[in-house]
Amino acid sequence: LKKLHTEMNQFVYSLSHELRGPLMSISGVSKLAKMELRDPESWEYFDMIDSATGKLDDFIHKMLDFYRSTKIDNKVSEISFKEILDQQLEAYKAKFDINHIQIDIQINQAYPFFSDDSKIRVIFNNLFSNSVQFQNSDKSENKISLIVEVTEPEATITLSDNGIGIEEKHHPDVFNLFTRATQKNVGTGLGLYMVKEAVEQMGGKIDLESVFGEGASFKVTLPNMK
Repeated sequence: LKKLHTEMNQFVYSLSHELRGPLMSISGVSKLAKMELRDPESWEYFDMIDSATGKLDDFIHKMLDFYRSTKIDNKVSEISFKEILDQQLEAYKAKFDINHIQIDIQINQAYPFFSDDSKIRVIFNNLFSNSVQFQNSDKSENKISLIVEVTEPEATITLSDNGIGIEEKHHPDVFNLFTRATQKNVGTGLGLYMVKEAVEQMGGKIDLESVFGEGASFKVTLPNMK
């Protein structure tokens, strides 16, 4: 069973990489064509191409995250949370329109911390993506708070937002595969499942607190794997 699990994950990883090459070529050609367009009405068609390729690329990234979060072995290295979050924040700015969101990041790391870098990125990517996608458009201010506290035995990651929140009836199932806790037509239903898988593969735990209409808070606790 372990061999089958490993082979399936490797297949997903290889397939995702093979798909990204042609997809990036399509996206690049579309952007070049838009630079040379003389007919404004034609822009709509290339915008549709860009939108479709963007959605497919996002799904491929989810597949790669799925591989990273469910792989059985942990590749342990020393973790600098500031370095990871600096890199991830630049990626988020390129991927999402977050100029309207007040983002507060606090990192308190006074101790060396060892863990699986790729799985930690899966956790940040999917929690942050959820917070961005499920903002509450009725609120005058959108906020995301990310706090990392590192002690000698463990690290605690707390991500909170003032988005639409999650109804209490969905709390027990929100980490299940393909579960969507909202009628909003976004997401794949994979994100929180992958977060939970990554956390548990590293011997940690994740807790959810949420009031529907007010926001959600996820607290991840990870052991130092030194």
